[in-house]
Amino acid sequence: MSFSPVPASRAPIRRRRFFIFVALFVALLLIYGVPWELPAALKEIRFEALSRASIVYHTKSETSKVDEIYGLIYMVTEDVERDLTRVGSIDPLEPLNMTVYAGDESINWPKTVKKLNKKYPVVVFSKVLDDDIIKAILGRTTQHHTFPNILIRGKSIGGSDDLQALHAERTLTRVLEQAGASVRNSGTGK
Repeated sequence: MSFSPVPASRAPIRRRRFFIFVALFVALLLIYGVPWELPAALKEIRFEALSRASIVYHTKSETSKVDEIYGLIYMVTEDVERDLTRVGSIDPLEPLNMTVYAGDESINWPKTVKKLNKKYPVVVFSKVLDDDIIKAILGRTTQHHTFPNILIRGKSIGGSDDLQALHAERTLTRVLEQAGASVRNSGTGK
């Protein structure tokens, strides 16, 4: 009795079945066999609308990482009663945890950044700031150590000389409108 070889047309089917079985086994092992948990960015948010899109939005590193300047803007614009000198040993030359700016509040920073950008597209820090710590933090985060320090959507455009240069180049109106600010007079004299 001799065994007949497997017809050539059936051999690829068996190979495919084997690879599909192995792939399913590995997938099930990863899903059910390996312990996993939600990313830290998702643990901090409240699940108001849980969808794939919101999970992807909150787990992307560039969206969940908020610039420290927004913590400072939040603190000075939202009437937060925070005295940074009483927080403890703060080194304004080192990055601070965002909880320093929020105090006891639990803040969803990506949503807060959107709100701040909409409500305050342009923020001007001037010499009236009395707090040396705020001045040092502002200088560190914006790389602009003189006043006024003009921020458009959290990015420093510099001071009054830089503002004048944008005006002379006739790009100031466009920059402000792109930031979401309403410009009443274009400065052209028309």
